[in-house]
Amino acid sequence: KSRNNTVTMLRVDDFFSGIGGVHVALDQAFARLNALATEDATSHLSQEQVQQAPLRPLSFTVRKAYDINANANRIYQLNFGTTPSTRSIAALTAKEVENADVWLLTPPCQPYTRYEPCSSTPFVLFILCCVVLLRMFSKDTHTHTH
Repeated sequence: KSRNNTVTMLRVDDFFSGIGGVHVALDQAFARLNALATEDATSHLSQEQVQQAPLRPLSFTVRKAYDINANANRIYQLNFGTTPSTRSIAALTAKEVENADVWLLTPPCQPYTRYEPCSSTPFVLFILCCVVLLRMFSKDTHTHTH
């Protein structure tokens, strides 16, 4: 039994989702963390320690996945029952991604597997999108504080 049956549900956006490898890794990581939330795993803690930092089961739901590769998207759909969007993440707005609690970011691996210079690969798009998203949120934060 867990000490607290309330589940913390995180909303996840999966960028460059591919066939869902990072999705599976997050699922496995949560399974391990949830095992630590059992009474047996916390039996060595005092009641005060448990109350100060209650352990709650974790779960997540993928709100949206994005990948431009149609073959990878078909496999992702078979694995998880939902098809990733083929929309470019460069076209997303802050409003579309602001309600996610977690971003899974799996940069394209072509620079490492096809011996292409990094400047001519989707890897640059990954870095650019990270910068653009951070700037969007920075602008939103500054706008709301004035």
